[in-house]
Amino acid sequence: MSLTRIDLSGFKSLRFSRAGLKELVDGVSNMPQVRSLILRHNGIGDEHEKEVLAIFNIKTIKNLDLSCNNIGKLAQAIGRKLRDEATHFSWIDLTQNDFLADVRACTDIIAGLKRQKALTYAGLSVQGALTEHLVRLVPAKRAASMSLNMRNSTFTPLAIYNLS
Repeated sequence: MSLTRIDLSGFKSLRFSRAGLKELVDGVSNMPQVRSLILRHNGIGDEHEKEVLAIFNIKTIKNLDLSCNNIGKLAQAIGRKLRDEATHFSWIDLTQNDFLADVRACTDIIAGLKRQKALTYAGLSVQGALTEHLVRLVPAKRAASMSLNMRNSTFTPLAIYNLS
């Protein structure tokens, strides 16, 4: 039996140090059997940019949960990474972070999510017209096999109509 999932959720009060997160990323990059990395609710923020972006380079990671952290400006770099490089994710959750109103970051993240050929789950909190773009991630032919988590999002009437 091999380790395929690492769940280190809920350490927000302790906060990951940059050195600790770097060690985790280095370790996971040497464990090709690991497919899921769950790092929700850990206080991961913009100061962890280098380490978080390194996670996106690990092509064996198919499922990534960075929800409920303190990601703000780092979201722009995540968006560029998803938009320009990463195509290996099937499950990704970035909900409940601090970039809800960052239109550029959310636009790039949505563009990156569209590039993920095997995507079955996407979690992203967005506002206004961006909900319309995020809803379009779920084409009619894939609706039965795709889940979309838009927790804390504010929907436009058109996004609501497209969901119905």
